[in-house]
Amino acid sequence: MKRRQRGNEPAGHGPTPPTSPPSALPSAPPTPPTSGSGVEAAILACVRASAEGAAVWVKAVPGARRDEVAGLLGDRLKVRVAAPPEDGRANAAVGRVLAAALGVQAGRVRLSSDGANPLKVFVVEGLSAAEASARLRAGGVG
Repeated sequence: MKRRQRGNEPAGHGPTPPTSPPSALPSAPPTPPTSGSGVEAAILACVRASAEGAAVWVKAVPGARRDEVAGLLGDRLKVRVAAPPEDGRANAAVGRVLAAALGVQAGRVRLSSDGANPLKVFVVEGLSAAEASARLRAGGVG
């Protein structure tokens, strides 16, 4: 019975890895996304204009270790909160985290969608979508 060859066998006893000419290798590491990139587009997708102000599309994660804006998740802003998903406590905590991330008073952030669904929309009154996006980028989201 023949034994299957594995990738961790000594040289000469398995398939040889493909080689590339030195000119095909990148000369520098890729640069991080900048203005007009996918990150900015993702932030713009999760912050939209509404009649009352900026609408922020959120994926809420209750019961986390700490309260934080965890980054982007598709077209949503992922917000982790320690509060449990009971009696609206997690929703209130998400509102406070968003307010802190955007530099506004917590009273200006209100839930605009179904509170039981983890995919939520919060409205930040008196803040434009462009300003909210800029503040999220400045805060390191993305």
